[in-house]
Amino acid sequence: MTSVTTLDARPADLLAGDHPIDIHARAEQPDVVLACGGSGGMPSENDQYVGLQARNSSAHSDIAWLHRNQDGTTTVALMLAHGLAGTEGS
Repeated sequence: MTSVTTLDARPADLLAGDHPIDIHARAEQPDVVLACGGSGGMPSENDQYVGLQARNSSAHSDIAWLHRNQDGTTTVALMLAHGLAGTEGS
């Protein structure tokens, strides 16, 4: 599953602060986090990739991609996968 949105913020502003990227089970259940990751790090000129770690036994293997657009906005693409890591002992 993939989700794409554009934020009215520069990637440098998003990456400079403490802004976690959280994947929630449903909008109606904001307490149930499937995966999350920090938005810090060393971005390239236009792109930053963030690995999201599984939470609450969700078995998610997710990636967030932040892309700097020429108009000063940021496109954020979330690529969500379930069960890629397999299970221990199989």
